[in-house]
Amino acid sequence: MALCGCSAGAIAQHPANPATPLKSTSRGVLGIHLHDLSATNSKDINLGTVSSALQTGDPETRIQGGREGFSIVRSFTLDIPKSIPGQTAFVTLSASLALPEPTFIVSVDGVVLSERPKVVASRVPTGLARNHRLQIFVPSSVTEKNSRFANTVVFSIVPE
Repeated sequence: MALCGCSAGAIAQHPANPATPLKSTSRGVLGIHLHDLSATNSKDINLGTVSSALQTGDPETRIQGGREGFSIVRSFTLDIPKSIPGQTAFVTLSASLALPEPTFIVSVDGVVLSERPKVVASRVPTGLARNHRLQIFVPSSVTEKNSRFANTVVFSIVPE
């Protein structure tokens, strides 16, 4: 699983392109920096092998069990640098999935994602790092055959 904003990791069957900083005609360049909160501080989040019976060794990743399946919950930080030093601008942050996801339910900050971008947060000030929450729900109907998850969360920002 890769989170895309300022970088993207390659995934099987679907290589991701590096994200291009968004350009605003009057305010310079806007970009997104992903900060993995684990010790690796990677630009990709690799959850590795998880199951409802296993807790991960990563303090930023939690497994939450339920009657109909389990959820993998992961904290991460997005930083949207100021486009012009000394000025705080506001942006709308949207997220989507790069590929259709028929098996798992993926959400960021409680917003369920699909291939169509959805607003995750509005009036986000630039220049501040904000914590976010990625959640992947794994239904109990998942078997070993269909348990592989490889997708990319694509973030986009629009100046307000």
